[in-house]
Amino acid sequence: MTRITIFGGATIAACLLHVHVPLALLPLGANSDVQQQGGKSGAGASAADPLRDLEHIACGGAAAASTSTSTNTCPFYGCPHLPRDVLYDERAKASVNLLSAVASGKANRDGALLVVDPAEDSSDGDDNNEKFPSFDEALGELSSSGTDTSATLTLIGYKGGPPEEQVNQDRAFVVSPFRVPSVTDDGDEGTASMMDKCIDRKLLQQSAPAVPRLQLLGVFDGHDKLGEQVSQYATEEVPKLVAAKLAALADAELSDGGWTNDRRIEATQKLMSDVFIEVDANGKRDLAIPSGGCTASVILHMDDMIYAANAGDSRSIVAVYNTQTGKTKVVYATREDKPDLKDERARVEQSGGRVYIPKDPRDSSRVFYLDSNKQARGGLAMSRSLGDWDLESKGVIPDPIVDAISISDIIAAEVTSGSAGKENSCQSDNDEAGSNAGEETCVADTASAKNEADVIRIIAVSATDGVLDYISPHDIAQEIANSMFGSGISVGTSSTGSEEGGNAKHLFAAIAELIATSAKGWHKEMRGSYRDDMAISATVVK
Repeated sequence: MTRITIFGGATIAACLLHVHVPLALLPLGANSDVQQQGGKSGAGASAADPLRDLEHIACGGAAAASTSTSTNTCPFYGCPHLPRDVLYDERAKASVNLLSAVASGKANRDGALLVVDPAEDSSDGDDNNEKFPSFDEALGELSSSGTDTSATLTLIGYKGGPPEEQVNQDRAFVVSPFRVPSVTDDGDEGTASMMDKCIDRKLLQQSAPAVPRLQLLGVFDGHDKLGEQVSQYATEEVPKLVAAKLAALADAELSDGGWTNDRRIEATQKLMSDVFIEVDANGKRDLAIPSGGCTASVILHMDDMIYAANAGDSRSIVAVYNTQTGKTKVVYATREDKPDLKDERARVEQSGGRVYIPKDPRDSSRVFYLDSNKQARGGLAMSRSLGDWDLESKGVIPDPIVDAISISDIIAAEVTSGSAGKENSCQSDNDEAGSNAGEETCVADTASAKNEADVIRIIAVSATDGVLDYISPHDIAQEIANSMFGSGISVGTSSTGSEEGGNAKHLFAAIAELIATSAKGWHKEMRGSYRDDMAISATVVK
């Protein structure tokens, strides 16, 4: 009798299996892994190496022969972490469940059950001694998708039909550290040669700081037939182009004898926009497909700056966490590029497209046009995207909105707002003779301000709308920040639990639980008939 083993009580997979997807739709058995980065589900599918595709392209095929997740080389821009599926990838599912069970006290770090709920135990009594992965084994299994401080996971959706026909159109990555080599290092061969180079994985990982000065993360939500080809192409091309263009930018600044900070920020914003536009144009040529497109929401962390580039209705979030209060606050979020926005609608209509405004506010506005037979075509639920080339003449553009956020400014604002709420940090001028009523003078304390800055942490998250349709940006940020900084866990250390003996929830478990919560929302609303693909990428910035 084939069964699904669920350990640690009501785990993430238990929630997904019992609530989110009808059991009849689940591929069961030892060979039911889903291909990495969104292959088809079903028996017989195997988990592909999560680094293989990117290495094959970036290293000129040098890694194509390898099928191991422990390959020795990475692309010139760093070692990308790519998402494993939290349900259909059996080994990833077991590993995430173990991390969650340890955090909840239902299993120990050796993988042994401590608590079993008979109502939820799926055991037939024939293999109760089955060995589950240990904590270290689970982290090792998931190492291709991240670490304690940066990670990405996904869940394939359900759109009707047999499970083996489901295709995950969402893509994601985290590259931390992100590497920008010098163009001058390649001599006369230049950027093209640089893109073909590989770097040693061990050397890069050994030299990586707890929070690298350069990081790149993002999500790409494919849509329409063949949309997964566009999102896959973007996932492969964006890191290469960002690294190559940053190298050229640094070389140009060096040649000019240095730039002002404002000029550097403006140039980097333009660079990110150019990457999106170039990927879109190259994809049209290289893919040559009749349909398909994807969102793109990408964050570049570079020294004191965060650059958020967004096209479509996926979103990126920057949030702060106070280690003293345990509170999380979203300080920045990209907008959803919807056709009914004033500026977006104007551009679409000026280009000959039309915007459909639904009566139900829960539904999305859409871009469409009338063909020569007066038949409506299109129906895209966003006004900016990569791909969707049939709508490029109707006002749908790949150009992202690129915002620059200063980490120093975030910290300064948090210190100021934190001081304002503390007793005795400000004194009222009403207590002093001759002062104007109602005015306050804050007492500056450099040491105090520094201490307050030390308790501030910053995270960056990118997520597709399959997640965001049922969870707010704040709740996403709070869950992820708590996993990174709560229960005594510090950046750069292993998730071994707090000093009091409790176990912190690992970042992988936090991301998986967010996905499970959204999956539950989809099931409740759609009654099991539809669930969107989902992907989340997250990292520590400060």
